[in-house]
Amino acid sequence: MRVRKLAITTVASLALGAGLLAPAIATAAPSAQTAVQVEPIARHTATVQCHLVKHGGETTGYITGTGTGKTKPDAVAAAKKDADRHVPQGYYKRHCKEI
Repeated sequence: MRVRKLAITTVASLALGAGLLAPAIATAAPSAQTAVQVEPIARHTATVQCHLVKHGGETTGYITGTGTGKTKPDAVAAAKKDADRHVPQGYYKRHCKEI
């Protein structure tokens, strides 16, 4: 009995795809597959460059970080966090600008 249901469902699905069945008839039969709508996620990438400052006030150079996010501000925030991970002990970063 189960094989019969699957065969009928498969035939109904194929007929619907070929345009042979009306959508109302096809929805009456259980579907073997469920349609899943997937929206593409817009991703933004940002790179920031920050001043690397030694504790005591001396600027020694620059440090960069790269990040991604759904929006541009999210990507910039992720890039700043990435730059934080690369700051050596005894230093801090400031004045980050997107490049």
